[in-house]
Amino acid sequence: MKKVFFFVLAMGLVLLMLVACNNGNNGGSGAVTPPQNDEPVTETTTPEPTPTPPDIPQEETSSLDDEDENDDDTQTTIPSPATFSGIGNTPGNIVNGGLVAYNNGRIYFGNPSEHSYLQSMNVDGSDLRTHFGTPVANMHNTSINIVGNQIFYLSDFLTILSTDDWRFSRPAPEVVSGRGLVPSTIYVIDDTIILRMFASVGGRTAHVIISSSIDGSNQHILSDDDDTRNLVVADNRIYFTVGGTYHDERMYSMNIDGSDRREIPRGNSRAISYINISNGRIIYIGREDVEGIYSKNIDGSDWRQLTETSNRVSALNVDGDIVYFGVGSRIYSMNIDGTNRQQLVSDMRAEAIFVAGGCVFIRRIRNRNNYLYRMNPDGSDLREVERNPNY
Repeated sequence: MKKVFFFVLAMGLVLLMLVACNNGNNGGSGAVTPPQNDEPVTETTTPEPTPTPPDIPQEETSSLDDEDENDDDTQTTIPSPATFSGIGNTPGNIVNGGLVAYNNGRIYFGNPSEHSYLQSMNVDGSDLRTHFGTPVANMHNTSINIVGNQIFYLSDFLTILSTDDWRFSRPAPEVVSGRGLVPSTIYVIDDTIILRMFASVGGRTAHVIISSSIDGSNQHILSDDDDTRNLVVADNRIYFTVGGTYHDERMYSMNIDGSDRREIPRGNSRAISYINISNGRIIYIGREDVEGIYSKNIDGSDWRQLTETSNRVSALNVDGDIVYFGVGSRIYSMNIDGTNRQQLVSDMRAEAIFVAGGCVFIRRIRNRNNYLYRMNPDGSDLREVERNPNY
């Protein structure tokens, strides 16, 4: 009996071994799974990825490339994020009202002949486009600034648009919330806005200077003098005057954050206006016995009178080493030191002068209406910037 028992047991073991071998040869999932219960997971999962790449069909790789292309197409329909880099406009343009600005090969302006809508064109005047939306506030205070892909200007409120699709990129920052009215002047430098505005401060009203982040946060009052005028931002400093009479107007400068405030000696001039900063000098319209254009170093030293005229100087814009200005019904240019004075235009009074994209723009009033003209820096090719014929 014992021999029969051991014979049957041996045959059973042989049959079990044959079944196991047969399952292993078939390579089914049942042969892979049981060992995972007894062996560490790392030993069974590590070799599995090795045979996977050869089993991936070629068309799957193509489909992944297609998905990447679809992702790119989707991204192009999403408005670009706001980017800010640089200075939004030149000080000379802003002190003239900021009606014109240059950015990336195009000139942007508020056109009085187009119901004050914002327009843009190439430097040569081609490809004139009208960007319908909120018209500029007025011809005197527009303060167009373009930084990155954002354009800022004054309308009935501070307006911020995207130059990618000309839609409102975001609500304008609440820089006037609880403070006063619409700003009268703005400068945009990187991600900071410097504003001059009429506001209520400490129970009194004053023209104050405020700094704010683009999103309206980090607001700080930099100056709360009773009558702040002539705001200019250049070379990381703010220049402004305080006082509105011919006898007590004073000029100051301070850092962008309001620190290091200094009074700048004014020389013999009074009633300061149209402050320009260029090549380390302050060029401005002033009045002593006669009205004229004056120049001095930014610390107030080396005061000079560049022009003397019995007629009112109506506008002043300094572009590098060249000074453009209007006197009576004529428009002139000269070097920054007062030499090489040339008459560019006769029989046209300049209410404001702008320099953008190598062109000179003139705002004039005719029959109580504002008109915008453009010309070359030497006065040639003078013509009106007309309405967009496509609208």
